[in-house]
Amino acid sequence: MVQFDANILLSCLSTSPDKVESHKYASLSAEYKITLYLHKQQIFMKKRLTMTLATLSLSAGMAMAQSSVTGVVTSSEDGEPVIGATVKVKGSTDQGAVTNVDGEFKINAKPGTELIITYIGMQPKTVKASGNMRISLDADSETLGEVVVMGYGSARKLGTIAGSVATVGGDKLTNRPVANIADALQGQVAGLQVMTSSGEPSATASMRVRGFSSLNASTDPLYILDGSIISQNTFLSLNPNDIENITVLKDASSTAVYGSLAANGVVIITSKKGKFGEAATVTVSAQYGVSVLAGDKTTMMDANQWMAFQEMLTPSIASNADYLRKRNFYQKTGISTNWREYLFGDAAPTWQVDASVRGGTQSVNYLVSFGHYKMDGIMDDSGLQRETLRANIEINAAPWLKIGSNGNLAFIKASTTTWGSTSNSLYNKAFAARMYLPTQSPYEILGADYDNGTFTGYGKKLHAYTNMSGLYSPEWLADLQPSSNDRIRINEGLYVNINPIKGLNIRSYVGLDANDYRSHYICYNTQGEDYDIFPTGRAAESMSRFYRYTVTNTAEYKFNVAKRHDFTVLLGQETTKSHSEAFSTQTGGLEDNRLTLMPFGKQSLTSIPGQSKSDEVRNSWFTQINYNYDGRYFVDLSGRRDGSSLFAEGHRWGTFGSAALMWNATAEKFMQPAKNWLNELHVKVSYGVVGNSGISANLFRALTGTSGTYGGVTGLATVNASNPELSWETVNILNAGISGKLFHRLTFNVEFYDKRTNNMLLYVPVSYTTGYASRIKNIGNMYNRGVEFSLVYDIIRNKDWYWNANVAAGYNRNRITKLFNGLNEYVNSSSSKYEIGHDPTEFYMVRWSHVDPRDGQNVWLDKYGNETKVYDENNRVQTGKTSNAPWTFGLQTTAAWKGLQLDVQFSGVFGRSMINQERYFTENPTFGSTWNQSTKMLSMWMKPGDVTYIAAASATRQFDTHLLENANFLRLKSLQLSYTLPEKWLEPTRILKGVKVYFVSRNLLTFTSYSGYDPEVDSYLSIGDYPNTRQFSFGAQLTF
Repeated sequence: MVQFDANILLSCLSTSPDKVESHKYASLSAEYKITLYLHKQQIFMKKRLTMTLATLSLSAGMAMAQSSVTGVVTSSEDGEPVIGATVKVKGSTDQGAVTNVDGEFKINAKPGTELIITYIGMQPKTVKASGNMRISLDADSETLGEVVVMGYGSARKLGTIAGSVATVGGDKLTNRPVANIADALQGQVAGLQVMTSSGEPSATASMRVRGFSSLNASTDPLYILDGSIISQNTFLSLNPNDIENITVLKDASSTAVYGSLAANGVVIITSKKGKFGEAATVTVSAQYGVSVLAGDKTTMMDANQWMAFQEMLTPSIASNADYLRKRNFYQKTGISTNWREYLFGDAAPTWQVDASVRGGTQSVNYLVSFGHYKMDGIMDDSGLQRETLRANIEINAAPWLKIGSNGNLAFIKASTTTWGSTSNSLYNKAFAARMYLPTQSPYEILGADYDNGTFTGYGKKLHAYTNMSGLYSPEWLADLQPSSNDRIRINEGLYVNINPIKGLNIRSYVGLDANDYRSHYICYNTQGEDYDIFPTGRAAESMSRFYRYTVTNTAEYKFNVAKRHDFTVLLGQETTKSHSEAFSTQTGGLEDNRLTLMPFGKQSLTSIPGQSKSDEVRNSWFTQINYNYDGRYFVDLSGRRDGSSLFAEGHRWGTFGSAALMWNATAEKFMQPAKNWLNELHVKVSYGVVGNSGISANLFRALTGTSGTYGGVTGLATVNASNPELSWETVNILNAGISGKLFHRLTFNVEFYDKRTNNMLLYVPVSYTTGYASRIKNIGNMYNRGVEFSLVYDIIRNKDWYWNANVAAGYNRNRITKLFNGLNEYVNSSSSKYEIGHDPTEFYMVRWSHVDPRDGQNVWLDKYGNETKVYDENNRVQTGKTSNAPWTFGLQTTAAWKGLQLDVQFSGVFGRSMINQERYFTENPTFGSTWNQSTKMLSMWMKPGDVTYIAAASATRQFDTHLLENANFLRLKSLQLSYTLPEKWLEPTRILKGVKVYFVSRNLLTFTSYSGYDPEVDSYLSIGDYPNTRQFSFGAQLTF
């Protein structure tokens, strides 16, 4: 008979999982086994929350010994007791014990007997029995290693991957008050630069992994959703609450299996799924918030300042009677329009509701989710509505057969602000807010008495502004010309997994990425309005349709040789077929604003429809081999053979591949003494070649199209010069890194990379006698070289408190190494020049020096650095400043106390410059008497001896480096404060499993010296861009 400590027995019938029932000693027959259920949730360590607390079976027929020893088992990470650890006598099958809730055990064994202590997620330990033992267990990094999906095979633990891989969990992406999922990734992955250039609700984002490897082909990473290739726009439209995690593959070892698609890195998105044998869980969340302008460092003149500035421009006006009447009127009435506040100063609401059901039986798991998101823009004619529906299901049809489906349906309806794409239009509201006069009211001024400086009030909104040359109201024009677009996206994946023998997995997958896009535009006629600017109306419709089928077949075999040699071999074939088409037409002559369909237009004013079609077919064969020797040495090999219809015959096939080595130093015997403080240490190196096929269809062909007219008849001409030698750009990538963990608290990773682009596509100038200005060729070379690091530190970690900090940073150096025709440099625009040894985004401009205090004239530097007052574009030089940011930075920190949690995320870029082109108009006396100016102009040079950087009114302003600004920024990207109610509060409801309430903000603070609306514009200049926004939201999440 064997006795068991009563403190460790749990009732397996009706006991609440939070309660431990008290039992007396139990005496059981040797014929039975007893299953012990152990739980004490209050003292779980954070890492062990990812595991199921032990279900342990001990034989009841253990032989009794004549003596016993006692001891305590604790965790080396935090000193907390380990509950449910198994203690056995080495070599015995019937002598054992289990630690209780205090980590204590008592076992029948003689002193000096070898004991083996084991616990799930911790490294086994062998010790010699003695009195009052205290045993410390180390975490098993191999067991606890984060599992990530990469390539085409099964998921792998991070600690076994020799390539450069980073993962962001879904909890870092949810509850963000923005439609663009990429925005939530900013600053979270070292080497990944994310820029959200616009605050428009439907705006996209740019993403670059370790710089950009091409000047004329795509620089976007490849996006994979649950095994299927998707477009960037599809990725950006996903519901963040549907995502389990996102994995970023950065080096050739991890990306080469994708061949010609992987030059710019790979972003793998894994959606949430149910779990087999898991009871159904229903989650409902909702949040409401508002958006406001994120910031603006430019202050425009008010009415009194602008009137005073007129005297600075024209001193003689001070005696002009009409001027004096107006100045008196604005001074006394206080009438002054702040156009920024008027056009987009109000808070715009945002709503979001999500609901999901996930769970599973022994043979089926499922997840069904719905999401509704609606965001109004800070400009009243912009907005977004998105509805998403996801259904993931997986069926174990037989022990050797699994089938599944991952489906997502999205409907998106958006409107973009009128004239927003015309940056310097006076009807673009962002630009208008700078230029419109403060003396012009958007409302009718009633009873204006300029002599006495009085008025009786405001009337209706004006349709035209008399103080600004009769400029029409941009709001009125937007109301007259409503436009919108809607899009339906379908992403579906069907797969079959067959396991005919142990270790062999055969998988067949069919994926679909499709969308249907429609755009609608109406211009109503203005018959009966106070200004009949559109005697008849117009209408335009356009549509585009895209689909991509992906068929992937793989066979993966895992096997072991002599217990120490683990192999995984993958063979695969993939075919993708893409098709896109577009159609557009427009008509005019609409005389009734109720009849705006195309047939109601006049035939003579109906344009010839535009139409386009393109197709691409890609066939690929690939392989991967992963080898692991004794958990110490790892080898990853991959290869791919790609064929694409995008390239000319004879150049359609390319071969790509990689090799990687990794050494797990802490698995070596000689490293064991250091494992108390050096818990993990991995050294890795990889090299490989990937390709870039991100070009438009038919680029190698000589295409014909409409071009010019002759005798009033539109003619056909060759509009694209052919290139029968057009081929892939290739990128050779070397990667080396070291990663590890210290004192069970500090995790670090440092990597160096060298990416070299060969056969880079450049537009080479040709003689105009050919009919073309240039012709695209594979002729250039470029490199990106850099270092990146990440640090994760658990500052405080105990049962009540948790504080963690995560830093991710990277530096990238981008240089051109080869141009065309033996040239060392080539001027490709008024402000940039491609030059060997220089960054391709370096600014090439005339350097402005200062304002001469003697005469108020601008002083520039010539190409040799000498001062001159003569502006000459021949004095342009490379400035050493680039629009590409070499430094990226992110900091995330989480602090939690019981159910209260604070999450803070900072992100930023450094070493970047940008031309603030708005200043050419807002700091220019040429426009000062007609349009508004910045308050900086009030410090304009007026007399000899004035020291200022604003030149005299007589000085000519030029497009020089005085407009080139530091565009570095550091943002408080996200701040979330949440509280999860204690479970015992919810027990009386009998249905609620969890309740969380939270407040979240986005772009709360921005630290920058850039003087425009916002420095986060992924361009070399900024003018009239929709300003970025700041959000504040409150929400709640209920789990049933």
